[in-house]
Amino acid sequence: MQFQKKLGIRHSQLLKTINKFKGLNFRQQVIYKNKNFVVINDSKATSFSSTINILESLNKVHWLIGGIPKSGDNFFMSKKKCINFKAYIYGKNKNHFIKILKNKIRYEYFKNLKSALKKTIYDIKNEKNQIGNTILFSPSAASFDSYKNFEDRGKKFNELFKKLYLNK
Repeated sequence: MQFQKKLGIRHSQLLKTINKFKGLNFRQQVIYKNKNFVVINDSKATSFSSTINILESLNKVHWLIGGIPKSGDNFFMSKKKCINFKAYIYGKNKNHFIKILKNKIRYEYFKNLKSALKKTIYDIKNEKNQIGNTILFSPSAASFDSYKNFEDRGKKFNELFKKLYLNK
């Protein structure tokens, strides 16, 4: 409790502030959750290194990935850790992502994010055991090929998910 004296913060005030913290928009933001799956918008993830931590904490992952990759960025997860992952690669830079992921993760390629998300939702709906799935939108790349910035990309993802899944 010495930090409280040094900073002049009461314990109750510190707890109140921590409990109010909601996190950053589009940084591992849970946008939907039901008994079968959760949807996480991590549009802020613009490199593999910013995606790996969340991947390591999940099990049945349907990972949407695409955009402008960062030079020299690499994916340092073993094939064994990725056994329950499937990547839905979208956009013009498919060859870059395929080259890095091809011997580690099952993947499919799509022209755009909408097509990739449609297939992701379809795949989950058709699984025998739907419980415990995660749709992870963590592009691991810059957004400037199709969006103004990661915030614009994150908003568009949320809108697409609502349109494709919730408005049926």
